[in-house]
Amino acid sequence: MEDHPTYQAGPEPEAEPERDHWPTTDELVAMARAHRQGEAYPTPERLIENLPVVLRGLCDDVLSGEADAYHTAYAIASLIEVTEHVGAEATPPDLSRH
Repeated sequence: MEDHPTYQAGPEPEAEPERDHWPTTDELVAMARAHRQGEAYPTPERLIENLPVVLRGLCDDVLSGEADAYHTAYAIASLIEVTEHVGAEATPPDLSRH
């Protein structure tokens, strides 16, 4: 396994909940959004540039056993949240023909 930086999705979520009370993906995305309040979002270019590094770090954490299912799901939800936010703010390319 290569040595990639540990993926930091923001503040760690609270202690892992009981397995029969785990939040949904949408609830984890909302939690990630709340943890991110006040922080600047990356530009679309920066997000794409950093995504492979972040995903490799997350994958290494999963493969090494350092990340359990709950924290892995939170990290993925955090990526969903930032991708949705940056995607919503991005200016679509002008596809009109002149």
